[in-house]
Amino acid sequence: MACAIIENMRRASGLSVLLAVVLWTAPALARPWHGLTPGVSTKAEVTKKFGNATKELAAGTRYASGLVYQAKEAQDSGAEEAQFFFDAGGKLTEIFVFPQVAMKKEDIVKAYGSGYEERRTDDFRLYFQYKTDGFVVFFDKDNDSVFQLQFTPGSGTAAAPASNPAAK
Repeated sequence: MACAIIENMRRASGLSVLLAVVLWTAPALARPWHGLTPGVSTKAEVTKKFGNATKELAAGTRYASGLVYQAKEAQDSGAEEAQFFFDAGGKLTEIFVFPQVAMKKEDIVKAYGSGYEERRTDDFRLYFQYKTDGFVVFFDKDNDSVFQLQFTPGSGTAAAPASNPAAK
């Protein structure tokens, strides 16, 4: 009987170690926006979903290309403007969304939870950084109204969010 208990404990311990290794080495997933996920989706998928961009952006220091959607294309998805940025291989690296509907700090906490770090930009604007899933919420000067949502690949580290390369 004692041998069976010890064997079961050994198996459970081994399983725990295996699970910990898998979870530790698994890449953090980004939070998707309308089915498009930074680090996973491609430029072709963005174009297929949203159609022709309002504006195409030339390469910048943080991205190889970008697409900006305004008016109807963005508004159909609940945004005044949506910006998509890609690496040289055409993989989606970041999404910036300027919401069409007014949202407040409490709406963000209700929708996305309280697992964020409260931080400030260089000009002292409040933002919430959900660092493990690459989601950042920037607030307006009143520190309560949502100004911008930013989707990036999750990292699990406290990397600083990107500044807005194509400011609205």
